[in-house]
Amino acid sequence: MSKHPELRFGMFLVPLAMLGLASCSDSDWDVVDGADPDFAVKAEHVQTVAGQSIKLAGTVKDADGIKDIRLECKEIGLNKTIDIISIYGEPLKEYELDFSYKIQQDVQGDSFNVDIYIDDVAGNTIKKTVLVTLDADFTAPV
Repeated sequence: MSKHPELRFGMFLVPLAMLGLASCSDSDWDVVDGADPDFAVKAEHVQTVAGQSIKLAGTVKDADGIKDIRLECKEIGLNKTIDIISIYGEPLKEYELDFSYKIQQDVQGDSFNVDIYIDDVAGNTIKKTVLVTLDADFTAPV
């Protein structure tokens, strides 16, 4: 029997603690380059009228993997998260955003900023803003 049983116990706890720390990482996915995601939005200004839909579209790319995309605009009631990992089971390197949202008939205001946040698995976030204005002309010419 060893003179210092606490040393044997400590030798057991150190690897166990290291295993616990490794499992507490922010991401279960490998970081490739740690760079910010890239988002090429198709339109930075969308024109519509109340009661019609807007389309938010573009290509998202990230070497580390896209975690989620958040679309937010309090004034028009838009608060949507597209959880890429939950939907596809893993982060994607490329994603085609093609999201439609109907502007309610009773919306107050003439212009709104829709913020689009892209989060990757490395913990990077970028933000793009799309201007939505209610000045489109859908009336057929006479």
